[in-house]
This record gives sequence, C-alpha cells and structure tokens, in this order.
Amino acid sequence: MMGQLLSSILNLVSTEMPISLGRANYGLNLQIGNLPSNLQIVDYAHSLTGFVHDASAFEHTAAVRHTDWFFQGDEFVWVDSAYPVTPHTIPVHKWPAALLAENTIFDSAVANLRVQSEHCMGALKGWWQCLQGL
Repeated sequence: MMGQLLSSILNLVSTEMPISLGRANYGLNLQIGNLPSNLQIVDYAHSLTGFVHDASAFEHTAAVRHTDWFFQGDEFVWVDSAYPVTPHTIPVHKWPAALLAENTIFDSAVANLRVQSEHCMGALKGWWQCLQGL
C-alpha cells in the first residue's frame, strides 16, 4: 500500500480561503494498493484528513478489514517497517536487524517492489493532472 496526502485537490474545490498545504493541516489521505507484477490497483481507502501515518490509514483498507478477499493460505504483502506484523503483512527490518546480511537481501527485494509501486503512483498522477505536484 502506498499513501498520498491530497491537499492540492482540496484547494481546487475550496470556495473559501485556500487550505494550507502543510502535511499537518488539512488534506485527504489516500491509500492505494497495487500489484507489483502489473501495477494493477486492487485496493484503496480514502477520507482520513490531516496528518495520518500510512500505517494508521492502512487499517481502513479492505486488505486489512477483509483479508479473505485478498489473501489465500500463506499469501502476504511486504510493507514499510512502520507497519505492524500480522499474518498477512511482513515489514522490512528496523535497525539494528537491518544490518544483518540476510535481512539486507530481503529489504533490498522489498525496496525494488517499492520502486514499482512508486511508478504506479506516477502513472496515476499522469492520468489525473490534478494529482500532479503532490
């Protein structure tokens, strides 16, 4: 899952004074889940305003609330180290465990998936011009 704060969109629809663009003020958090193999978006959640950590916003996605829709058997998703460990989420390692050689290999593989997810967000922003600049 990937988090984005959509404060720019709120500025476009506001008829009053412009809404502050600071992360700690007003914005709409959007969580997008995509498949790294083809960048297909398979889950999203929105509505949390202001500064909300991605791990907190993730709790409002269908992937967490309805795990049987997304995961079968031992399937899981790799997540950032700030996310909790669950039967279906495996986070990258925090320091000092991240320094171990076997963990470095694992974390590098997760980082490559993160780049693919970033490309998905770039493609999404390309489709909707109002999302550019986030």
